[in-house]
Amino acid sequence: PKPAAPNATSETFCPSEEQTLNASPSAPAGQIVEWYSAPHPSGFIATGNSFTILSVYSRRTLYYRFVDELTGCASDFAAYDIYVNPEVEEPNTDNIILCQNAIGQIDATAVEGDIVWYDTDGTTILETDLGNVGQLQVGPFPAAGVNTYFVQVNNGTCQSGLLPVLVTVASQPAPPVISGDTIICEGDEIRLRADDNGDGVIVWYRDRALTRELFIGNTIIRDPNVDRTFYVVRRNDTCQSEAVEVNITVNPKPEPPTADPQSICFGESATLEAVGSGGIIRWYSDPLGVDFWGSGDEFTTPPLSQYTPYYMIETDRVTGCKSDPGVTWVNVDNFTYVSSATVLDNPICVGQTTTIKVASTDLFSCVKLLDFNLNEIDEICLPDGGPSSSDAEWVANFEVGPFTDAGDYIFYVQESDGIFNCPSQQFSLVVTVVEKPANPIVTNDTICAGELATVTADNGGIGEIVWYYDAALNQQAGVGISFSTIAYSNRTMYVVNKS
Repeated sequence: PKPAAPNATSETFCPSEEQTLNASPSAPAGQIVEWYSAPHPSGFIATGNSFTILSVYSRRTLYYRFVDELTGCASDFAAYDIYVNPEVEEPNTDNIILCQNAIGQIDATAVEGDIVWYDTDGTTILETDLGNVGQLQVGPFPAAGVNTYFVQVNNGTCQSGLLPVLVTVASQPAPPVISGDTIICEGDEIRLRADDNGDGVIVWYRDRALTRELFIGNTIIRDPNVDRTFYVVRRNDTCQSEAVEVNITVNPKPEPPTADPQSICFGESATLEAVGSGGIIRWYSDPLGVDFWGSGDEFTTPPLSQYTPYYMIETDRVTGCKSDPGVTWVNVDNFTYVSSATVLDNPICVGQTTTIKVASTDLFSCVKLLDFNLNEIDEICLPDGGPSSSDAEWVANFEVGPFTDAGDYIFYVQESDGIFNCPSQQFSLVVTVVEKPANPIVTNDTICAGELATVTADNGGIGEIVWYYDAALNQQAGVGISFSTIAYSNRTMYVVNKS
């Protein structure tokens, strides 16, 4: 007898390259299943309880039957109806490009159904986004290259084919190398430069998140007055480097030093004492700090002849920051003159004295007489109750001598005002002392009363013979080596030899 026929079967598939058909029921023992494209022996395809068909994209009907292995008798054909669901459209997506160590997102949309994401092996599901919109976060990738992910649409019945999505990882530019001073002083300017050794442009940011762009370019110049931090990247058309953090430290500058002004006399030096913050103080003659004169808390000026300002700039010993200039000054009393000074009798003879007369127009002054070595001999000041302010001058008389030797004697007169006690320049005078001439040799004469008497004096031809009637030498009688007079009684004449 022929075997009983298998069941007529129908099955619905999703469109695919192949599907497996299974006999229902499976062939009983001693029988096999034969598959046909038509219900006729000429349509034989294959044998077996299962049969794989290819290119399942449209409806078709196959046939199968049981065949007894001993007798070769075959059952009637049973239809195997194959139905195919509508093909699911692949999702819409795009390849993306990422930088090394960056995180990116792949986007996909579908006409209908859920978005299913697969790993690079195409078999491991990474996630399923319900609805017709999906995103997959990918990265970071430590190395440059191409990574392939897969995506498909699942409408609850069938799935689309796996669509590859390429994630290209581009090489990250090298971070810029920053040069320039990052520790500055208050009020200074910073000048930072990024190297040119790399592809792309240099971008400076204010914040770590790189959202507040500050400047594009290799060199940045700023004058911050507080500590600042910049973030710098190298950016090309695809990627940017890791950010380099640049910290700017702004050190405060010291307060300007101070020093009390000084008043001095003409030609004197002044010592100025600065008060600062413990730094190094330098002294200058100009506020820009160009003409340097010395350093230290104390500074002694050179001899000065006029009002002179000095500027102090303090440098912090730790940070090196400089203060703004502080200023002080030296007032100079320009009392530089002696009103008038003369030697009353000059020259004089050995053993005599003379007077040096000083007439001052300064009604508040003192006058000093100095010797050749500038040692003080005497000082005369305007006496109490002296000349009034309406008087033109007052006089100081210094007696000098007697001198035991002939020669030129140099004296100096120096006047000082009575307000600042500043001395004038020394005014020099010369007293000339000469030797006395030798006493003349006198020849007396004896006559009768009423006769002419002639007396003579011999000085050896040196000097001048002068005759006097009195010993006080007040009544001069004549000049010459001889003198004649009529005498009626004894008479004494006095004769001197003048040089």
